[in-house]
Order: sequence, then structure tokens, then C-alpha cells
Amino acid sequence: MGMISVMRRELRYIFSNKRLLLILFVVPLLYTTMFGYLYSANLVNGIKTVIVDQDKTPLSRTVVEAFNKSVKFDLVATLQSEEDVEKYIKEGRAEAALIVPSDFTTNIYKGESCPLLIIVNGSNMIISNSVTTSSLQIIQTLSTGIAAKKIQTAGGMDFDSAVSVVNPLSFRIRTWYNPAYNYSYFLILGLLATIIQQITLLYVAVCMTREKEHGTLDELRQIKGSAFAKVLGKIFPYVLSSLITFTVSLLIIRFVFSIPIRGSVAAIFFVVIAFLFCIVSLGVLLSLICKNEVEAIQYAMLVAVPSFLFSGFTWPLQAMPKLCKLLAAVLPLTYFSNALRDVAIMGLDLSGVSSHLTALVVLSLIFFPLAVIAYKFKYERGAGAKMINKKIEGDVS
Repeated sequence: MGMISVMRRELRYIFSNKRLLLILFVVPLLYTTMFGYLYSANLVNGIKTVIVDQDKTPLSRTVVEAFNKSVKFDLVATLQSEEDVEKYIKEGRAEAALIVPSDFTTNIYKGESCPLLIIVNGSNMIISNSVTTSSLQIIQTLSTGIAAKKIQTAGGMDFDSAVSVVNPLSFRIRTWYNPAYNYSYFLILGLLATIIQQITLLYVAVCMTREKEHGTLDELRQIKGSAFAKVLGKIFPYVLSSLITFTVSLLIIRFVFSIPIRGSVAAIFFVVIAFLFCIVSLGVLLSLICKNEVEAIQYAMLVAVPSFLFSGFTWPLQAMPKLCKLLAAVLPLTYFSNALRDVAIMGLDLSGVSSHLTALVVLSLIFFPLAVIAYKFKYERGAGAKMINKKIEGDVS
């Protein structure tokens, strides 16, 4: 009977608490739908690819056209040299390149080996694996057709008999930045970015609700200074402490787990400071609009969980549906995790991650002013300030 009574009591509480009902029943269904939609394409298509055709013959154009017709590749430019390819990949304008050597057609018809060169950005393992398997399928199909025509013409065989004789085309994969396909390069840096966000956001999200629950808001209000200065004062200690944690974690990753840091260390710290300011501002904003610590943590989790998947860390942004891309665009982790991996693995400098840095600054310029406005109107002007004044007066009397 005691168990039944407790169960009834708990059920009454659950069904009387709208927010708890939402978290227990609606949020899991929402996340399941969102995550299923995220991976609904199943495959990575539209990989941005550049072409360097040094042969410029009908056969080389046939190869290029085969890649162009494949849904796997999106041919974005025709370039003149491998140096141009490196520039496109470092700037994020391409993920792969097809290079046709100058003596390609001549060697093919002489029966000599002349492999095509496929270059792929190995910093994202999902994309590099997709490029490799898709290139193999295209080359094998082309090779079979070319071989069959050669044998059919020279030996008088029918096409079906000729198909089974020989495959003249081949290709080489050159994987930049991660030639050994080391999965830890791809995984650990993204996990570091995610962990820093989770810990920082969850802790900061209770910084103002803690003041309310501990009865210290009156002390905060008595401090001289504007709402801008007080919110900034709340933010900086968490930015500094998280920056120290990130630095130590990065040193562990570099010297214990041997993950390379090839790019500009200054670029990494510019990006991480911008990210921390952005995420701490968001955390303070959540803390200001929530009634208590439990509610603040719940809302912080609602932000943190989608960030892990929609940031492009587990699935490339280019393979996401449009709605998922829009969601990813407002998540700070999207820009931080990709910038961190690009600097560390691809060796980019500050100019190479300027777009990510700009996005983080823009998001900060949204979250921080909203936090200042929320503090000002909730605790210094509105009903919240009046309630605090009444509490102070009651304590005095």
C-alpha cells in the first residue's frame, strides 16, 4: 500500500507539472524525429570537388563528365594546378580534387599505367571514406567500358566478351592532413569541443538562479555599476576558468595522445575565447529567464544535446537537410568544433578560420545584449526588482 500511495503521489506531481511532462514525453519524441531527419539522406552526396584536367582530350573529358554526373560529387571549379587545389581545400571551398595527368590518354592506349589522382581532405573521415568508395565505383565502370571498346575493336570480340578481359583505368588516393586515416584525429578534437561546451553551459546556466535561491541577489544589486558591467563581471570568471581547462586538455591531447596541432596556436585561442564568451553569454541568459536551478539545467540540456549532432561533428553539414543546416547555423559549437579541427589538423591560420570566428562574434552580439536586457528589466526595473526590494525590507523589519 505504501508503494501504491507513493506512486499515486508521484504521478499527480508529474501530470501537474507541464514542464516535466514536456521533458518526459515530448522532448524524446522531438529529438528522435530531429535525429532521424538528420541522417535521413543515409549517404554523403554533393561533395565539393575541383578538377585539374592536364590532358584535355575526349577521354579525359569523359572521366570528368562521369564524376560530374555522379550525385556524390559536386564539381565547383576547374583549376590549373595542384597548388590551386590546396588553396581551395584550405579555404573550405572544396573537399576533394580529381587530377587527370597530361599523358593520360596516350598511356591508356599504349597499354601503360597512368593512374588518375584523387586528392581528399582527410580531416573529416566520413567525407574521405565516401570519396574513396565513390571514386572506385566510377573508375571501375569507366575502365570496363574503355577496355571493352578497345578489345572489341582490336580483336573482333562482341562487347559482352570483351568486358571481362581487362581494366585499363586506375587511380591513386592522396589523403591530405590525415594520410593514415587516424580516427582519433577526427574524433578527439570534436569531443574536446563538445565537453568544454557541456561543462561550461551547464555550470553557467545556474549562476543567476543560484543567486535567487541563496538569497544573495540583494548583494548583487547593491554593487555599483550598470547592468552591462554586472553581466560582464558574471561572464569573465567562467570564460577564464574554461579557457584554463581547455588549455590543459589541449596539452593532454597533444603530448599524451599525440594529436598534432599543425596550425596557428593564436588562431585556436582567438576562436576558443570567442566561443567561450558566446556560450557563457547564452548560459547567463538562460539563468536569467529560468525560475530555479533545475529549470536552468533542463533548458541548458535542450541546447547542449542537439549541438553535439547538428554541429557537423558526427555528420557533415553538407549532407544535412536544409532545416538541420538552419539549426546548425545558430549553434556556437558548429563553428568552434570545425574551426578547432581545421586549425589543428589542416594547419590553418587565423585567416583560414575567419568565417567561423565572425559567426561566433555575431552570435555573441546577440546573446550578450539579450542577457544584459534580461538582467536589467528582471532585477533592476521590473517586478523582479520590486520583489527583491520587498524581501530586503522584510528582512530589515
